[in-house]
Amino acid sequence: MLAVPRVRIRRWLPAAVALTALLACNREPAPAAIGQRVEYRGYAMTVTNVEKAADFPGARRARQGDTLLAVEILIESHAAGVAVSPAHMWVAEPSGKSFKPHTTGRAPVLQEAVTIPEGGQARGWLTFQVPNGATDLRFVNELPAAFGRARLKVNLD
Repeated sequence: MLAVPRVRIRRWLPAAVALTALLACNREPAPAAIGQRVEYRGYAMTVTNVEKAADFPGARRARQGDTLLAVEILIESHAAGVAVSPAHMWVAEPSGKSFKPHTTGRAPVLQEAVTIPEGGQARGWLTFQVPNGATDLRFVNELPAAFGRARLKVNLD
């Protein structure tokens, strides 16, 4: 008969479970779909609507071969330090090419907000110029440093 040594795991088990839970809490969430809320440590974002057009009233027209892609975003605060910064939001192609939002576009435009109070929200549109026929686009929001620069993603197709 083979002798198996007894190993005391009880002391290590709570630490291993705690470490696993901590890593799971800090993992970026999987990409969401349009209309689906994606949350990370009290920062919640929903892409509520997407529109494509060659022109939006008050915005410049898309260049030849491009289209304007307007993304309506709802940001909700369930924690301290939730901020809105369109400068940290973009649309990306699977190839890695990304598109920054324009300063004009579909109204009302999502405004820069230093901090949204806990329980508050911000809503508005960001407009991007993308190539005609672009597919598998993904909206990306890189969160503030207080949230570890995690990226919330929403598939737009």
